[in-house]
Amino acid sequence: MEESRVKRKKLFVNEGLHPKDTFLVFVDVSCFDGGFLVLGCVIKDMYNRVVISTSKEIDSSASPLVDGALALRWSIQSAINLSLPKVAVHFDALAIVDCVNGVRKITDVVPFVMDCQN
Repeated sequence: MEESRVKRKKLFVNEGLHPKDTFLVFVDVSCFDGGFLVLGCVIKDMYNRVVISTSKEIDSSASPLVDGALALRWSIQSAINLSLPKVAVHFDALAIVDCVNGVRKITDVVPFVMDCQN
């Protein structure tokens, strides 16, 4: 998303709290036996109506951290593809959230985090 359209000091917001006129992007990832994973994304409008609910299966899994970062990047790209003006992301992977918000740095996910911040 263009920096001029979306100003964000923090990409993530607390559960249940979000700015008005903001679309909510909920991210999830599940890793399965056999080495595949499923990325999940639900996007809701400011009235809590589901705009899109989608998933994507990937045939390989790197690590839980990388898989989570991949899910985040894919979900943000889904929001970009919808040309949403303003989004707030909800994701329960605290290590990745901290990386995006600049609280910590984990080398394995730096490329994904940089994509999410841009």
